[in-house]
Amino acid sequence: SKLLDEAEVITKKFQARIKKARGFFQTSNGIIWYVNPEGEVKGLTSDGNKIRDRIQVTDDDALQIGPFRLDEDRPCSCIHWIRKDDPEKTWNWSRDNTLRSRVRLGTGERA
Repeated sequence: SKLLDEAEVITKKFQARIKKARGFFQTSNGIIWYVNPEGEVKGLTSDGNKIRDRIQVTDDDALQIGPFRLDEDRPCSCIHWIRKDDPEKTWNWSRDNTLRSRVRLGTGERA
């Protein structure tokens, strides 16, 4: 039971840590993204291709998807991912709370 309690604490800490990156987003190239409380990332391109990934918390407590790290210093409602090996390359996600995007993600419908 102690192990289960420790696992629950770690899970809740992770969920709180990724809170800024959770939710529905859209990028300028038309990809719709959803990040769930467990850090799973689901994407849908405008032509209907699905993308799957996971947010990780790095050893230095940064949020990361593949080679991109979340820039947590920006105060806007959108989020900015910066490529760790090339800071000039960024990936900007805008909040997208439209029903249309949620339906598209759920059905895999093309744009």
